[in-house]
Amino acid sequence: MRELGAGEVRQMTPDEAQTRLRDLREELFTLRFRNVMRQADNPLRIRAVRRAIARIETILGEDAHGTRRMAGAATAKTAAPAKTATAAPAKTATAATAKTSGAATAKKSGAAPAKKSAVATAKK
Repeated sequence: MRELGAGEVRQMTPDEAQTRLRDLREELFTLRFRNVMRQADNPLRIRAVRRAIARIETILGEDAHGTRRMAGAATAKTAAPAKTATAAPAKTATAATAKTSGAATAKKSGAAPAKKSAVATAKK
C-alpha cells in the first residue's frame, strides 16, 4: 500500500480524513496482532501506518485550530462566532509583586508576630 502524503491529506475533507484515520487505526490493530503472532508479512508496515496516523491527526489538529485549512474545510464548516476573551481583573502592584513574611504582615496589622514552633527551634 502506498504511503499517504501530507498534500493528499490536505486535499481531503475533514470527514474523509476521519474515515481514513479510522481505517488506519483498524489496520494498525491488525498489524500489531499479526506481529505478536509472528504472522506479519511486513513488520515495517507498522511504522508507516503509525506515521500516517500521526500525519492525519496533525493536519486535522491544524485545521481545528485554524493554523492551516484543509481543502473541504471551508465548505464543510459553518462560520462559528468568535470567542471573546475576558480579561482577568488586574491585581494591585503591591499584591502582585510583594510577598511578605508573617512578621512583616504582623507589623502592618499591629499584631504580634507568630512564635516559632518547637520543631522548628529544635532543628537549629
